Amino acid sequence: MTDTLTISNLDPSPSGPRGAAVAGLLIVGWGGLMTWAAARGVFVQASGEIPLPMIGAVLTPPLLFSLAYLVAPSVRSFALSIDIRLLTALQAWRVLGFVFLALLSIDTLPALFALPAGLGDVAVGLAAPFVLMAVIHKRAGWQRRVFWLNVSGLLDFGVAVWSGLFAAQILLESGAAQNNLMAELPMSLIPAAIVPIFIILHIISFVQLRRISRPA
Repeated sequence: MTDTLTISNLDPSPSGPRGAAVAGLLIVGWGGLMTWAAARGVFVQASGEIPLPMIGAVLTPPLLFSLAYLVAPSVRSFALSIDIRLLTALQAWRVLGFVFLALLSIDTLPALFALPAGLGDVAVGLAAPFVLMAVIHKRAGWQRRVFWLNVSGLLDFGVAVWSGLFAAQILLESGAAQNNLMAELPMSLIPAAIVPIFIILHIISFVQLRRISRPA
């Protein structure tokens, strides 16, 4: 990738405050819908069941966003108008994944899920400020750092979702008391509402990196 290209103003006509307001309403709306679903036990599964509701909750927003990006110029304009420095800085919030480790320490979450999910999130969150500084100062290789930060973030989600589903099945079969924690409020909002938002942020970062890397 070329490291000398500009960072911001990828799209000549960003949607600005209106696009941000619409995005905010969609996020709040999805969070409300997931809260309603969790309150009614939609994400609670029986032993042997495939957790389709939770899988759907994780994948639906990124898929809908990707489709909208391809067919709706206004969505594409808004996505490309978000400063890549902001997209990178937002990944620092992933340090809050330490809550999984805290719950593990009091035997509330299984290690099979809490360790990869917690350590992965914390690692991405701690790396984000360093990558952000590279972007701000346009250090050599900053694009590669942003790329690998986002790859790491997506891999962390993949491992966390897989380990969470696997751990849930083991706990359900054993009748352990921990089995419903990630399927009930408030913890269910992490995979059902927060993770999809961050996946979309990763997608936007990849799209912007591709645009930035194109020859003028």
